[in-house]
Formats: sequence, C-alpha cells, structure tokens
Amino acid sequence: MTLRNILVHVAEDSRCLDRVTIACDLAAKNDSMVTGLFARPYPIIVPAMPPGGAVTVVEDLDAVYDASAARTKKAFEELTSAKGVRAQWHSDQGETEECLAFHARYSDLVIVGQWSPDDPAEAGTVDLGGAVALAAGRPVLIVPYAGTFTTDWKRIMVAWDSSRAATRAVHDALAFMKAADQVDIVCVDADQSEGRDPGADIGAHLAQHGITAKAHHMTRGSLTTAETLNAAAADLDSQLLVMGAYGHTRLTEIVFGGVSRNLLQHMPLPILMSH
Repeated sequence: MTLRNILVHVAEDSRCLDRVTIACDLAAKNDSMVTGLFARPYPIIVPAMPPGGAVTVVEDLDAVYDASAARTKKAFEELTSAKGVRAQWHSDQGETEECLAFHARYSDLVIVGQWSPDDPAEAGTVDLGGAVALAAGRPVLIVPYAGTFTTDWKRIMVAWDSSRAATRAVHDALAFMKAADQVDIVCVDADQSEGRDPGADIGAHLAQHGITAKAHHMTRGSLTTAETLNAAAADLDSQLLVMGAYGHTRLTEIVFGGVSRNLLQHMPLPILMSH
C-alpha cells in the first residue's frame, strides 16, 4: 500500500490530537499529505416549534458548529505545521461515518479513534471505525482511546481466517509488515480439513513478498474469538493488529459481526481493518 493521502477524523473529542499525531508520523515516513476532516451534523428540528423558532435554532446550532470547526481547524493546523508535514483541511456536513466513508475513497488510509466512554455517544461514533471500513473500501486504522501508541510497528499480528475481508486486510498491510521485525499469523479454531493449513498457506504467500511470518493455531475454549485474539496480542507483545471487518447492511443500518464489534469495544492496540 502506497500512502500519498492520509485522511484523519478531527473532532473535539479527548484523543483527537493523538490521532493527528499518528497521521503526521505516517505522513513523515511516506511523504504523504494529511487531510483533516471535520463532520458537521445536520441540525435536528423539533416539529412542534413555534413559527420562526426553527430558524433561530438552526442559526444557533450553525454558530456552535462553526466555533467547534474553527477550534479544531486551529489545533489541526498548529500540530501539522509543528510536525512539518503537508496538510489540508476539509469540513463536510452529514453523519460522521458517511462523511468519512465518502472522503476515504480519495485517500489511501483513514485514521479514526475508538469511541471513548468519556465522549458523547453521538450518532455514528460508537462503531465508527468498523462502519467506515465496511462502507469506504479503504483500510481504516483505529486508535484505542486508552494508551499511548506510535507508528513504529515492529511486531504485527494478523487475525487470519482465509476470508475475503482478511485477505484484503493483509494486502493493505503489506508495506507495514515488510518493515516489521516480527509478523505473527493467528488462526482461531481454524478449519484444517482436507489437509489444508490456513496459517501455512498465508505464510507461504507472505514469504513471496519477503515477509517471514510465524503461524499460531489457537483454540477458544471458554473465551470468545475476540478475547482469544486480544490474549494472543498480549502474549505476542503485538503493536498492531491486522484483520478483516465483518458485517453487512440491512436497509440503512450497518450490522457487524460479533468479532469485529467486540474487538472495537475492547481493543488494547491499534487495529488496521479492511473490508
């Protein structure tokens, strides 16, 4: 994956500048442009308002959004300037996940944050990373709200199940894996019927790209798949988890698979997720 334009979600949440810092660090390594995107929600109008009241509310909300955008833009421009990277700013109106998914199609990587209980549960933010991954067709880097992280990923773990989504994620992460010292492929309750070993298969493929990977077969036992993957990441001292995003759409509602949702809710390390 060649990084030329990195899209990062900017908002007034508690970890915004951490995301921008990670975007800047990746941009400095790859001579990339950092694009900050601020999503302005549509004003919600109560139908029972008296005549003229709706206009006042919309104007008041616009003023609030304008002030928030101005503060966020200032912080974004100050940080990207201090980091010495090329940067541009976009502001769009709509649901956060829809705005990010649209602009992601003109980017090489999207960076979003894990939703924090300390931040408001606005529409589209709780499952933001997975929703964008499902809708955008681009890899999404999701940064945990707790902890301090860098982009010096020397130990990378791949959650592998031979699916289309996992295949996409692995190939989106090839450049990162080539720069790593250790790549671990973790297969949970893998199907090895007909003499096939999914960990060995993807390991052989990665070897063709000059990547030496070690396969690990794990059984869930009483744990969930997400808990098993998190335990493996801790045991292997992994710094980045690469995995496919699983889910489907029903009308306008995005429904996630249990593994994706559980990992996004309890992620101890950054996740590179693709669909």
